[in-house]
Amino acid sequence: MNPNSLRLVLVSLVVLLQLTSLAVVSFLTKEQLGNQAQVEATSTLTARADEVVEKTRLFLVPAWSQLNTARQLFSDGMLDARRDQQLATFFRSQLRSNAWLKGMYLAREDGSLVQVARFGEERRANPRLAGDILITKTIVADGDSRRVDFEEHDERSGLSRRWSKPDDAGVPRRPPWYQSARDERRLVWSDVYSLHENGQPVVSASLPVRTIDGMDAGVLSVAVDLHELTRFIKRSSGPDINSAVMIDANGRVIAYSSTHRTAPQRGTNDIESMFRPIDEALLELYARTNATGISASGEDALIEHLDMGDVTQMGLARKVNLFSGSIQWTLLITQPHWTELQTSDNLLSSVMKLASIIIAAPGIMALLLILAITAPVYRLHRRATIDQLTRAYNRDEFENRLRHRIAELHTLPADKQLVGVVLDLDGFKTINDRHGHSAGDHILRTVVRRLQKHAPADSLIGRLGGDEFALLCCVNSDLVPLAVMEDLRQQVTATPVQRGNSAHVFGVTMGISEIRVGDTAESVLERADQALVNGKLLEKNRTYQFAGDTALIAPQPKSHPEPERTEAA
Repeated sequence: MNPNSLRLVLVSLVVLLQLTSLAVVSFLTKEQLGNQAQVEATSTLTARADEVVEKTRLFLVPAWSQLNTARQLFSDGMLDARRDQQLATFFRSQLRSNAWLKGMYLAREDGSLVQVARFGEERRANPRLAGDILITKTIVADGDSRRVDFEEHDERSGLSRRWSKPDDAGVPRRPPWYQSARDERRLVWSDVYSLHENGQPVVSASLPVRTIDGMDAGVLSVAVDLHELTRFIKRSSGPDINSAVMIDANGRVIAYSSTHRTAPQRGTNDIESMFRPIDEALLELYARTNATGISASGEDALIEHLDMGDVTQMGLARKVNLFSGSIQWTLLITQPHWTELQTSDNLLSSVMKLASIIIAAPGIMALLLILAITAPVYRLHRRATIDQLTRAYNRDEFENRLRHRIAELHTLPADKQLVGVVLDLDGFKTINDRHGHSAGDHILRTVVRRLQKHAPADSLIGRLGGDEFALLCCVNSDLVPLAVMEDLRQQVTATPVQRGNSAHVFGVTMGISEIRVGDTAESVLERADQALVNGKLLEKNRTYQFAGDTALIAPQPKSHPEPERTEAA
């Protein structure tokens, strides 16, 4: 037999063995494939729920960000809480630039109010009336008497009109959200309500604000148009999803997505009237989960069989808790049952996946080749971003990462704050001169390891040069950053560095600066470095906070001996 014939026979035998193996595996794992399809369908349903919940959170985050920005303007004195006209102008500008805002208002303790609200949704059916109308409502309180002034501005025509009423039934400080925001000094979300008599759902977020001199200015609120949330959910729903609906605790529909041609009728706000009879599976899911209850701990209520005659569907109900439980809604999703989706094409796809695994060896070899080729590039990247001595970030990489964290400052939770720190070692030159650079290098590496161990989670550590380092730390808002950093300094310096028979004692002086909106990496490091320089003029081996031309010293006493001092320390 010639070599070509032998090769052909051997290749034929290998191919035959592979095909036989695939046939046997397909036969023996048919049930397993069915189970896999069930798991995949459930995972798809869960993933869709995750996506809708995340989209909902992202939809509401700008309201939180808007409140924090406005609160900062009040505290910085750029907005005067006593100037009603200035507030109304600012509120109108925010509504013009943010389509998701339904209204914005400041309620004060004396019963006065400045509010700007948007009309327009109920007018869009008539093209001649299309366009938003902004209505400004101002309540002027004078003892027991109040005057209510209105101003209506048509954004399309530019026309406006004013009128007044001697009194108004509503008192801004009476609603529960006002009391909660004022007393608890935190972000509060209201229940779903209708800002006007147009049937459109709205939810508001409220925060207490202070003036530049620290006085209470009232409670600032923004009303979010939940009608826009429907668009988010529709974009989140994939082709296999029949319906996704978000409802509140009272069974009112907040937002929905349905593949049915018949849309819920306008003006109805409960799930029974909106979806009967176009989506019986959704109603069945709603009824069954309401009967059994949904766990408030976040566990999904999965119902695998919603028998709707010829078509079987599966559904999932999830309790949605957002912003530390301030919002408690319920998400309902239905999709075809996994048995309706599993066809011969699904089975063939599973077999092809198995075949891909069998012939994956060339892919593995290609992967190894790619790893070998890209290894030098990886090493070059490490050298360009990591300080080779201490394994901390080098200056350029630290400043680059600091810029990214500052740019994402608006996403930081309300109970967290960012702090920039610059520190250097006291007595380091003396150790270098007396014991050599190897001892100094050992101390630098030890300092970085101690910072990595004791600094708050997710802190960034960079070496600016020599014995000077920088930190970016995220600390709880209820803690004093100065005290947190002083505690870190003591943990770094409390134990002498042992090397051979020598125990090297050194100190650390820290300068810190709280990071604010509008900061740059350069401004943060400059303030922290200024606090360090000013502080060293007072006393080394302490922690100082930037405060203009002065440095605030940490109140804790030092917990270890003073390090060796030299003229260059």
